[in-house]
Amino acid sequence: MFARPWLALGVSFYLSVSAVAQQSTVGQSQIPLVLCVAGQCLQGFSNVSIGAKITSPNEPTPFQLLPGEYTSSTSPQTLHDLLASAASSLSASPGFDQSNLTSGSNNAPVLPLNLQLQPGLSIFTGKLYSGQAGFSALPTQPVGNNSAPLSGVGSLAVAQNIWAAISAGGSNANDRVVVWDSIPDFGQLPGNSLPPSASLELLDLQSAACSPACASGGVCSTSGTCTCPSNFQGSSCESCASGFFGPSCSPCPAGCTKCDDGIEGSGQCLGLIFQNQQDADSVPTKCNCVNGKCGANGQCQCNAGWQDGSDGTKCSTCKQGFFKTTTGDCQVCQLGCSQCSDQTGQCIVCAPKFSQDPVDKTKCDAPQTATSSGQVCPDGSFGDGAKCTPCASSCRTCTGPTSNDCVACSSGTFMLTVAAGATGGGGVGVCVSADGNGVCQGGLIADNIKSECDTCGAKCTSCKVPNFNVASTPDQVQCTGCLPGSVISNGNCVDSCPAGTVVSSQDNLTCVPCTSPCASCAGSPNFCLSCTGGQLAFEGKCISNTCPPGSFPFPASPATPNACHTCHADCATCTGSSFNQCTTCPPNRPVLSNGRCLPTCARNQFFSPGSGSNPVGQCQSCDSSCATCSGSGSGSCMSCPDGSGMVLRAGKCVTAQSTCPAAPSSSSSGSGTANGVVPGLGVCLTELILLPSSATNLPPLPTITGLTDPTNVQTVKRPLTWWEILLMALGCAFIFLVIIMLWRRRAKKQRKQRTKMFVEKKGLDRGQGMGWRWRLGRLFSRNNKTTGDAAASNKNKKDKSKERRLSQASRRSSTRPGVADGEYKMRNLGRDVEAGGGDWDEEEGRMEERDRDAESFFDKYDYSTKARSSMAPSSLPPLGGTSRSRQRSQRSDTRNQKPRFAETARVYQARDYDEDIDEDEEDYQTEHKVSRTSMYSEMTGIPRRGPEPRQPVKDVGAASITSTHVKLVRPGTGNSNGNGSGKGKNTNLLLNSRFSVSTIGSSRFPTGIPEGDLIDIPPVPTEAQAYALATRPDLATLGPLEPTHTGSTNKSGLSSRNPFRQHF
Repeated sequence: MFARPWLALGVSFYLSVSAVAQQSTVGQSQIPLVLCVAGQCLQGFSNVSIGAKITSPNEPTPFQLLPGEYTSSTSPQTLHDLLASAASSLSASPGFDQSNLTSGSNNAPVLPLNLQLQPGLSIFTGKLYSGQAGFSALPTQPVGNNSAPLSGVGSLAVAQNIWAAISAGGSNANDRVVVWDSIPDFGQLPGNSLPPSASLELLDLQSAACSPACASGGVCSTSGTCTCPSNFQGSSCESCASGFFGPSCSPCPAGCTKCDDGIEGSGQCLGLIFQNQQDADSVPTKCNCVNGKCGANGQCQCNAGWQDGSDGTKCSTCKQGFFKTTTGDCQVCQLGCSQCSDQTGQCIVCAPKFSQDPVDKTKCDAPQTATSSGQVCPDGSFGDGAKCTPCASSCRTCTGPTSNDCVACSSGTFMLTVAAGATGGGGVGVCVSADGNGVCQGGLIADNIKSECDTCGAKCTSCKVPNFNVASTPDQVQCTGCLPGSVISNGNCVDSCPAGTVVSSQDNLTCVPCTSPCASCAGSPNFCLSCTGGQLAFEGKCISNTCPPGSFPFPASPATPNACHTCHADCATCTGSSFNQCTTCPPNRPVLSNGRCLPTCARNQFFSPGSGSNPVGQCQSCDSSCATCSGSGSGSCMSCPDGSGMVLRAGKCVTAQSTCPAAPSSSSSGSGTANGVVPGLGVCLTELILLPSSATNLPPLPTITGLTDPTNVQTVKRPLTWWEILLMALGCAFIFLVIIMLWRRRAKKQRKQRTKMFVEKKGLDRGQGMGWRWRLGRLFSRNNKTTGDAAASNKNKKDKSKERRLSQASRRSSTRPGVADGEYKMRNLGRDVEAGGGDWDEEEGRMEERDRDAESFFDKYDYSTKARSSMAPSSLPPLGGTSRSRQRSQRSDTRNQKPRFAETARVYQARDYDEDIDEDEEDYQTEHKVSRTSMYSEMTGIPRRGPEPRQPVKDVGAASITSTHVKLVRPGTGNSNGNGSGKGKNTNLLLNSRFSVSTIGSSRFPTGIPEGDLIDIPPVPTEAQAYALATRPDLATLGPLEPTHTGSTNKSGLSSRNPFRQHF
């Protein structure tokens, strides 16, 4: 069946080719044209029809393009201009897709032009691809045993990765030749392969992309998958679809519900055969029905005693008044019982006036009727007031005069209960009669034991009791009709016939036994599936105990076989039904490989048939000079390798230069040929055309310029369209915005880092809240230190005593009220010193604490009168402090000076002694601006000891300097009254603030003075005073320096009293 499309194709193919056979060959009916491949064109006479023909009003002759790829840079120049011209028109030969090669109404070529043969086979009536052309596409269904004649074929072209099996017309398997490449001339093939005079036939045509190869039921596609017809299935199309049987997967008989299908199946019907589609649609499974028949509207018509179940399944439970037996039937309850239980049939609810029998729980006893006087009426009568009245003739007992009042029916009639379909009356049912087969009204069957009409049974639509009489019992009931899809076996309705029986072909309902010697049969009683007496069933017949060729015993060992099954269609002989259990192969699939029979060897191999002791053939490699071959040796080549520059001559591959005509000297070999040989066609370019130099008696050719000129591709710059300009502008704007955003982000990050460094150096973050993270860290940190205090402690690890003093001062600074808010208080150093007692380390810590308070105050003070934000430039000195080496040199210069006053010298010595103690320490004051180098220090080399002139300085008079009295208290001594005097007298004067000119800071008292004596210590001169006294000793007699007007003015226009300010 699947070969018919291929056969029709082959007949039309044969007719189209035969009509013009041998009418056009090279040298006959030649026309002038230009024959081109990519990179080379030759002008001459030819009737080659493979490829595409392109014409143009600007060219006097058409151009014939051979298969290949043509681009915008393809040479020569004339071909390039022709391909790029919109006025050109292209017409492709059969086998080339015209729609993908052209555009527009005039079929202008589209570049790049990929001129390739579609998957299939193209044949030509003349040699060298000339004459009338025909094309056969890759089939979608297998060829099978049919073939297409190829009479009158002069040459053929095969698409890439496609192979064709061609036969010379003989019955021998050796006559089958597999063609992988194009054949320009059958006369050049090996003499033993495909002689030109032979009647050629096309046996198969497939793609080589599938691995593993497809079975005989499928066709390999170019995508590498097997295309299966509707009757085959599997990845290799190796098995039959459901409902198909045999090697060719033929369909099962029409209307058959179950068929012996599969590759090894017989196709016999194993079930019912429906005569029409209506019967097939009435099968209960079609409408989710169990014990009923599907109607035309999809509704289920239940059998007597059945109703729909609670789960939605149609006709699956028994009605009230019936119970389900152990065999799955619904039977009516005993007379007088309205409801009974499944399986046992015991009565659950009795009818009105009935009572359950004390002995037999399945029965309900009828009430006895009596007269008004209490007299019990006999059977056949009922109490009617004062007397008993006879019942109706159909009633054995009754409760009234009519037949509807019967409690039990008379002999020969049976009770049709209300549940079973009786209507009318007030009793339990109606008494009806039965026919000779015991059939009651409504299709029920009479039951002599129950005296009722009962159901026939599950799946049974009608039944009978042959020769029914009063002695008939329920086990004699036989079904006469079944639900659709069921058959009758032994009087019961079953799904299928038991073993040894088959559905009768006469009524298509009753199971009949198989005929001898069949042990089992299908379709008909005489089609054997298995046999008796040790015989084997093969194709419906019982044969001897040996299976014929092409079959295998079934079931396989160790079980005793009882049949012979046919091998898979791919195999000649086999050991099983699978397509990979072959032992020998048929002629159309001769190659045996790993249990499979394949249609062909590899491309560079040929099949060598077996003989003698080795009947199985095998694949052998071709000669190295061949691309494909039909046998061994260099003289059996079918084609030559592409790119080798060789062509086929009498089965041998020879060089093209030695056999092909020479091309004109002005024409050079292009990229489309290999040493003059056209790839994929196996022929020289000069063989396909008659050149003017070699042609005789031919008209002159028109002159065409540019056939030998290389292509000069000129790129025409087109102006940009408005949307391209807009898109470029938007892109540039977007890039600019991204750059600006990145620059701002980087600047913001750098500004944040500088701000953080400024805050850390200035100490602005000391004591300030830093958010929840800072508060959480402060809560669990050791000694409740702030981040700035911890950094200061880590910076002074060399000296543990210094670290302890700094941490103590830091804790007092951070916990003192007002410090965290930037509020600083001026304190009198003298009061703090005298109140400190004798603990000099503690006093020193307090003084360092005050120094930090003051320095923090100065750091936060904004001296810029023009500042409007926190980003105003600071007027404080640079962040870097004075180096230790510079401080030492400054102290050395100070020691070398000789101040005039001895007291002053002692004070300097005391200060130098104090600084030498911390000579190796990281001096705290070098990190703050109060102690950093001032202008005066840079000029004189002496470290400053007081604040800069710009900072607030307490204004004191000259008397403060000359009349300061200090009571000497040694370190370690206390003060009992706390007022600075051992005798309770407040004789000492409080020292001025550390910001005054008389501050003595943390300098120590000179030695050699008795403790408690009042001494007059001259005030410690400032650096400026000391410098002035050192340079001009005569100033000592003049008293303190007084500010004088220098004649200069400040920026506000006011006079300046700064003695260091010069007037410019």
